[in-house]
Amino acid sequence: MKGFENDRNWIIEKKNDVAIRAMDNKEKTDQFIEKRDVEEGIARIPTDLPEDIQRQIDAAIENVRNELKEESRKLEDEASEIKESADDVLDKADMIRADLKEKGNKLKDISGIPIIGSIVDTKADEILDQADQISDLRQETQKYQDDLIHSR
Repeated sequence: MKGFENDRNWIIEKKNDVAIRAMDNKEKTDQFIEKRDVEEGIARIPTDLPEDIQRQIDAAIENVRNELKEESRKLEDEASEIKESADDVLDKADMIRADLKEKGNKLKDISGIPIIGSIVDTKADEILDQADQISDLRQETQKYQDDLIHSR
């Protein structure tokens, strides 16, 4: 039982970490999208300016575009790191869930034995319930990962 609680707590902790980081990344991405709309403003800059001023404006525009590209790359990298963390949680949850289901089903198979059958059946139900809890945590983590992928 202690092993299940430790595994469950680890998954919850990692799921919450993924959720917080994914929401933060989405917020940053939304802010980036607003910044990216700078092209509309650039299009309104007259192109018949004196050569010196036009060069300065072109340099400033290029700097802004480069900063936006760098910010975009950083957001992508951050999203990739979060996705990797979520993948780790999903993999471990799959492994734990499969192990619990296997143990629960093995106990169900021997629940017909007289005297201990009802005890074994109760324990099998408890273990299968634990597998369902892990499955629920996995689904929550998957939702955050899906939201992150959509945000990217």
